[in-house]
Amino acid sequence: MRKISVVIEVRDRTTLPPSAAPLVTAPKLGLVIDALFDLHERPGDRRATLRIALLKKQGAASCPSCNEDVTLEGFRRTQTSYLVRDEWRCRCGSRFLLSEEHVC
Repeated sequence: MRKISVVIEVRDRTTLPPSAAPLVTAPKLGLVIDALFDLHERPGDRRATLRIALLKKQGAASCPSCNEDVTLEGFRRTQTSYLVRDEWRCRCGSRFLLSEEHVC
C-alpha cells in the first residue's frame, strides 16, 4: 500500500488574484458606506457628516488592513434571486463582507 502525502501550499495574500482574496465580515464598515451614500446624495447633510466624523473618531472609517479611508469606489452590491450581498474592496486587495441576506 502506497502512502499519499498531502501537500498544503500557503500563499501570501498579496500573491492571490483579487477574486481569491479572503472575505472578512465587517458590518461596521457598512455604517460608513451608508453614511457616505447619504452624503453623496445630499452633500449638505449634517447628520451624515457627523456620523462619518464619529466613525472616524472610533477608528471604524478606515480599512483594518492598511488604514486607508473607506470610499464608495470599492463598494459592490450583488443581487440575485436568492441572495443580496454588500461587499467592499480596498485598494490593498482586502475584501470585506458588509451584509449578506438570503432571500426566499
